[in-house]
Amino acid sequence: MMQTLTSEFVNVCKKPDAGGLLTDYREIIEAMNRSGTAALVGSLVCFVVFFSNVLLGASGMGVFIGDVAEMLMLLAASILFVIGVLAREAHETPDKA
Repeated sequence: MMQTLTSEFVNVCKKPDAGGLLTDYREIIEAMNRSGTAALVGSLVCFVVFFSNVLLGASGMGVFIGDVAEMLMLLAASILFVIGVLAREAHETPDKA
């Protein structure tokens, strides 16, 4: 799993342009989207924001997002997590054609 993702990034980064540096980041973003990494990172960010809001509220320091926004944040984290897991599974499962 991690080996496949790492090898994709290594292959993308080995393609230098005329100046010797990779300036086209579209290939890296496409590799992240194919393996579901972008969705999983988005899920992690949403969950960290949600959890920090709950932690601040429980400690009595106040919250920075309201109840509805907190629910939507958790919903977004859940949806992004499912998308990331399904994309990663589809990426790792060999095609049966």
